[in-house]
Amino acid sequence: MDPSCITLPLFFFFYVAPSCIHFASLHSFIVAVWVHRAVTKNGLHIAVKIQYPGVADSIESDIENVKRLLDYTNLIPENLFLDRAMKVAKEELSRECDYELEATNQRRFRDLLSNTKGFYVPKVMTDISSKRVLATELVPGIPIDKVALLTQETRNYVAKKLLELALMELFTDPNWSNFLYDEATRTINLIDFGAARDFPKCFVDDYLRMRRWVVAEEMGHNGEEDRGKGGGWEGDLGGRRQLVVRVVN
Repeated sequence: MDPSCITLPLFFFFYVAPSCIHFASLHSFIVAVWVHRAVTKNGLHIAVKIQYPGVADSIESDIENVKRLLDYTNLIPENLFLDRAMKVAKEELSRECDYELEATNQRRFRDLLSNTKGFYVPKVMTDISSKRVLATELVPGIPIDKVALLTQETRNYVAKKLLELALMELFTDPNWSNFLYDEATRTINLIDFGAARDFPKCFVDDYLRMRRWVVAEEMGHNGEEDRGKGGGWEGDLGGRRQLVVRVVN
């Protein structure tokens, strides 16, 4: 672990493991994060996520280099709107490099799911976190894809809980390792909230209407039963196209 990464007083820690328990990347671009197991002076076992030095400062130039390469090789179709895609990539990567923002997101998710059985969001250790270092409660569990090796009853339970979560919120970074299943407590521990963001109610309402249309079409319904019930069926293709454009934009 590079001491230059640490921007907080080390006297908070009793022990920091020299080897990483996890590596992380930014949207699969580069390995940019180390996660270490640590113990605080009061005996609390925590996970400390440390950002690789210089990562946040290099995002702009790295994305521009990728754009130049794609432009030069003509690998991207003209109608893909590459400039806009690169702009969004810069914004997303910059957000994920801001651990103060991630800590805020994690605290909010912890509050929102506090009374939801079967889910747990680790506590953020605010006093020993910073813009480039995030310390949180260490939680047990196996990556969610490893649940396939467990019993059918357990697989059914986890699948049901994940569907329940999807109906409440869209977990914004659906990496297998961000869902840790603890079989002892039958709890799904959720970690990594760097990509989380809010959406206005008008967007959510439009998104749900679009989803209802898709489901109704798949089931062969014409949506008549949804009229007047918030289903959003205008009954014409033009109205549906306008809604899709609003959601995408």
